Amino acid sequence: MEDASRLVESGEDVDDDRACEIFSMLLVAAGQPEGSGWTLRYVPDLEDPAAVMAQACIGGRYHTVLLAADDIGPGQDAEVEGRVQLALHALIDG
Repeated sequence: MEDASRLVESGEDVDDDRACEIFSMLLVAAGQPEGSGWTLRYVPDLEDPAAVMAQACIGGRYHTVLLAADDIGPGQDAEVEGRVQLALHALIDG
């Protein structure tokens, strides 16, 4: 993690594979399983969500999708998460 931090702080170009490795390390540091390449988070949090954000790093490209809707909340999680995941995949697939 320290090497990755120094690399990013140096301002040097980071190759595509290394950029996604750093993204994955950050996800693991935040409690996701080893090898995670994407994340889904509630904004600002799960207790009072206003939006759901999905992020991924694939092929050296960082992708993020934010879905804000009135129906985000208890009982809506699976549907909303599915909509965000579909939007993320559409962005990645072009």
